Amino acid sequence: MKKMSSQIVNNASENQADCVVTPCPLCQMQLDIYQERFQDFTNSKARLPIIHLSQLVGLV
Repeated sequence: MKKMSSQIVNNASENQADCVVTPCPLCQMQLDIYQERFQDFTNSKARLPIIHLSQLVGLV
Protein backbone atom coordinates (compact mmCIF):
# COMPACT_ATOMS: atom_id res chain seq x y z
CA MET A 1 0.00 0.00 0.00
CA LYS A 2 2.77 2.44 0.91
CA LYS A 3 4.66 1.76 -2.29
CA MET A 4 1.63 2.16 -4.56
CA SER A 5 0.46 5.34 -2.82
CA SER A 6 3.90 6.90 -2.96
CA GLN A 7 4.22 5.99 -6.65
CA ILE A 8 0.94 7.78 -7.43
CA VAL A 9 2.13 11.03 -5.86
CA ASN A 10 5.67 10.73 -7.24
CA ASN A 11 4.47 10.00 -10.79
CA ALA A 12 2.07 12.93 -10.68
CA SER A 13 4.82 15.22 -9.41
CA GLU A 14 7.34 14.03 -12.00
CA ASN A 15 4.79 14.77 -14.74
CA GLN A 16 4.30 18.30 -13.37
CA ALA A 17 0.75 17.75 -12.10
CA ASP A 18 -0.73 20.52 -9.98
CA CYS A 19 -2.79 18.08 -7.90
CA VAL A 20 -4.16 14.54 -7.75
CA VAL A 21 -7.94 14.05 -8.13
CA THR A 22 -9.69 10.86 -7.04
CA PRO A 23 -13.36 9.80 -6.97
CA CYS A 24 -12.72 7.53 -3.97
CA PRO A 25 -13.02 9.10 -0.48
CA LEU A 26 -10.79 6.44 1.07
CA CYS A 27 -8.11 6.96 -1.58
CA GLN A 28 -8.24 10.72 -1.06
CA MET A 29 -7.79 10.29 2.68
CA GLN A 30 -5.02 7.71 2.26
CA LEU A 31 -3.02 9.84 -0.18
CA ASP A 32 -3.56 13.14 1.60
CA ILE A 33 -3.12 12.24 5.26
CA TYR A 34 -0.24 9.83 4.84
CA GLN A 35 1.65 11.68 2.11
CA GLU A 36 4.45 12.76 4.44
CA ARG A 37 4.94 9.22 5.74
CA PHE A 38 5.24 7.98 2.16
CA GLN A 39 7.98 10.54 1.55
CA ASP A 40 10.05 8.90 4.27
CA PHE A 41 9.42 5.49 2.70
CA THR A 42 10.61 6.56 -0.76
CA ASN A 43 13.01 9.42 0.05
CA SER A 44 10.88 11.70 -2.13
CA LYS A 45 10.04 15.34 -1.52
CA ALA A 46 6.93 15.39 -3.74
CA ARG A 47 3.98 17.11 -2.03
CA LEU A 48 0.74 17.67 -3.95
CA PRO A 49 -2.81 18.57 -2.99
CA ILE A 50 -5.04 15.48 -3.07
CA ILE A 51 -8.58 16.47 -4.05
CA HIS A 52 -11.78 14.45 -4.01
CA LEU A 53 -13.73 14.68 -7.28
CA SER A 54 -16.73 16.33 -5.60
CA GLN A 55 -14.42 19.05 -4.21
CA LEU A 56 -13.13 19.75 -7.71
CA VAL A 57 -16.67 20.00 -9.09
CA GLY A 58 -17.52 22.39 -6.26
CA LEU A 59 -14.64 24.65 -7.25
CA VAL A 60 -15.98 25.05 -10.80
